[in-house]
Formats: sequence, structure tokens, C-alpha cells
Amino acid sequence: MEDFMEVRVRYRDTDSTGRIFFSRYLEFFDDAVIEFFRGKGIIFDGAGHLFLDGQQKEATFVVGECQCRFLDETFFDDLLEVITELKELSERKVILGFTCYNKTKGRICVQGSMILVCFDPVSRRSARVPDEVRERLLRGKD
Repeated sequence: MEDFMEVRVRYRDTDSTGRIFFSRYLEFFDDAVIEFFRGKGIIFDGAGHLFLDGQQKEATFVVGECQCRFLDETFFDDLLEVITELKELSERKVILGFTCYNKTKGRICVQGSMILVCFDPVSRRSARVPDEVRERLLRGKD
């Protein structure tokens, strides 16, 4: 199951060479995670709490690992499409894949992934992905 998010490269996203500063892609991926979950009806509040149908869950997700491969340069005012895909769902983690497509140039500029570990904020340890969250994430997945 894929989700799409468009981003216009702003001046503040660029470095002294006019190219997008590398860490901005991780910010785009982070925004894409929120939108991916939102599209499944899984909502995060400003404190990182996880909600399903207005009910707070006992667990949330934290980033355990992220990876980014740069394939092409991107500049101010380019229009990007971040495609987010569920790659793997295990007992305690979610792996999302990202493809950043430069719509202005018609090319893939970045690919990456992020491992989200299900986390119990009370015990401060990894936790099982709640069944309701698992069902929402798998909805529409072949």
C-alpha cells in the first residue's frame, strides 16, 4: 500500500550550492510517515501519542534506523513527490520505504527507508504493535 505527498523545495531547504541540503530529505520522510499513518486512520498528537478512532493507545513509534541514498540532485523550487510504502510489518517494528521523485525533472532523486519501533512510553521499552494498528497498516496491502 502506497501513499503520496508533494513537497516544493523552498529556499531554506537548500545549501550554499543551491542544492537541497541532505538532511531535508529525512524531514520529508518524517512528514511522509505522519501522512501515511493518517491515511490509515492512525493519528499522532503533538506529544507523539498514538490514537485510533479518538482512543489513545498504550504504545507509539520511535525511529530505530533510517537510511537515505541520493541518486540525483534537487534544487530550489523543484516539485517533489514522496512515495511511502509499507515494506515490512513484524511483531515490534514497521519498515517503510520511500521514493522521492522529482516531478520537475521527471527522475527519482532519493530512495530511503525507516524502521519504526513500537514503543511503550511507560516502560520505555519496545512493545508489540497493537492488533488494531497492525490491521490498519495491512488494510489494502496485497
